[in-house]
Amino acid sequence: MNLQRFNFIDKHKSNEKIISMYDFWDTIKKTNSSNSQNLYSPLSNQLDLFYICLLVGLKHELKENTSDFECTDITSRWTINLKDSKASDIIIGLYLNKITKKNFDEKNKINEQLNSILDHNSDTKLSDEGNKELHSYAFGGYKKILEELDYNTPSTLVKFFDTICRLIK
Repeated sequence: MNLQRFNFIDKHKSNEKIISMYDFWDTIKKTNSSNSQNLYSPLSNQLDLFYICLLVGLKHELKENTSDFECTDITSRWTINLKDSKASDIIIGLYLNKITKKNFDEKNKINEQLNSILDHNSDTKLSDEGNKELHSYAFGGYKKILEELDYNTPSTLVKFFDTICRLIK
């Protein structure tokens, strides 16, 4: 796994029920086909799915071992959208909140945590350690979404959003 980029799961090394995030993405992404409900999908970037999975993982405190998966970079142009997006700042803020919450009153521990997971010279703003942990939450969230959908892609865009709404309430 390239730790300087965000990754999608190609497959789980030992669990065949875990389907590719690319296959999942294809069922929810915005399309220009007038005979598809996906014409109205607000999801136009693969990072959207990554962030949704991360939110579910953070909400439910679910982590997966990233080494259990075969992964590839989300897109070759992923940094263009990442640099222009405020979503990455929000997501990283939620991640930082989650990991520092346990040491709320211990300023030194929080500083240590922030120094170990942040890297302002990185496109993701995270160190290798921080990026790996962020992926473990995203992959945990993805697995939870798949469990809710009986390890299938969503049959409709509405079903996908209904599932996500229930998971992040």
